Amino acid sequence: MTRDCLTLDDSEPNLKTIRELIYKRGYGKVDRARVPLSSNAIIEESLRKYDILSIEDLVHEIHTVGPHFKQVGIFVPIVPRHEF
Repeated sequence: MTRDCLTLDDSEPNLKTIRELIYKRGYGKVDRARVPLSSNAIIEESLRKYDILSIEDLVHEIHTVGPHFKQVGIFVPIVPRHEF
């Protein structure tokens, strides 16, 4: 059984790791469908109201646990590894 989410272990991920995960395995939930993050337009369409317009904005919000981390976590499901 596979999970539809990015998995992070117990250590704090660095910016490089987050960026690699998003670029390599990132996808977003759009209308309950899993959509690969192949362009910034997908992110902009879903997260514009939070001023997140690109993959780099998404990476920054995750890395800094910014004010819209919860909304980003819903769009790009993120689950700590110990919850498996």
